[in-house]
Amino acid sequence: MSISRRATSRNSYVEVLEQRVQFSVIPGSDLAVPLDTPAQPGDGGLDAKPGPVTVYAPHATVAGASIGEWTARWWQWAAAIPGAQNPVLDNGPAELNQSGPVFYLAGSGSTAPVARQAHIPAGTNILFPFVNFIDTNFPQYPWAGTIAEERALVAGVLDTTSDLSVTLDGRSLGAFAALATHREVDPFANGFLIDYPEDNAFFPGYGIPAGSYQSISDGYWLMLGPLTNGNHRLHFTARVDFGDTDPTNDFTQDVTYQIQVVGQPIALNAGEGGTGTHFASPTSPPATAQISTDDLLNTSKDVADWVA
Repeated sequence: MSISRRATSRNSYVEVLEQRVQFSVIPGSDLAVPLDTPAQPGDGGLDAKPGPVTVYAPHATVAGASIGEWTARWWQWAAAIPGAQNPVLDNGPAELNQSGPVFYLAGSGSTAPVARQAHIPAGTNILFPFVNFIDTNFPQYPWAGTIAEERALVAGVLDTTSDLSVTLDGRSLGAFAALATHREVDPFANGFLIDYPEDNAFFPGYGIPAGSYQSISDGYWLMLGPLTNGNHRLHFTARVDFGDTDPTNDFTQDVTYQIQVVGQPIALNAGEGGTGTHFASPTSPPATAQISTDDLLNTSKDVADWVA
């Protein structure tokens, strides 16, 4: 993922991942047609396995949760890691705090090309953003408008996204028009809670104390099914121009992952939790306590009822 200092408001930043993909979605199905285009020799590493890859359809249900819900969980994972260890800033490994049926890949906090490595357990789905925004309602910097107005503000900037592309083992996974349908907004009417640490990777220098804060998210994402064991090369790019005609102000991404898929798939129950520690069973929040991120993602009650 990538974080841009070009903000839609004081409290929101952009993340971009570029990608190019060709696939066709099976009508009425959560899955896209597996690709069968041969990979280019050497594109995936020494022992690449260029077998079929599943690209989940937009808004699909994966391991018991919608992709929109998984994107909120992705933000909870990424934002909870202190900046000094955060993979988004290349200060920590891609595997940090990862477990469960979905593995999260990040873009970059820089517009310069980035190359990384990731070890992913066999049988694990992979989620990454082309470009995404988080907008957080900090008491020190409160939202200026209603949550609907904040969502519209974020959406307006995301609408200036172009040049989405992605290749896996040297083959395109889709054209821009197809990728642009993978727009995912968090599915919670009043957002979700993010536990920010003192060393905040996304909003440094604002003096934000550690705590749980109401947030909303919007972005372009891709969820891939499990890759075959062995080495793979994932490359994605993107561009956001913010409606500005000066290309030197564009926010771009160019990220490459050398992925090694290892081990035996682990059996998980449908709907079982995912990456990180935010996947407890649904519970009702105490009347006088702030709700946890676990509860928020597993209940339908509005977050506004719990956030001061």
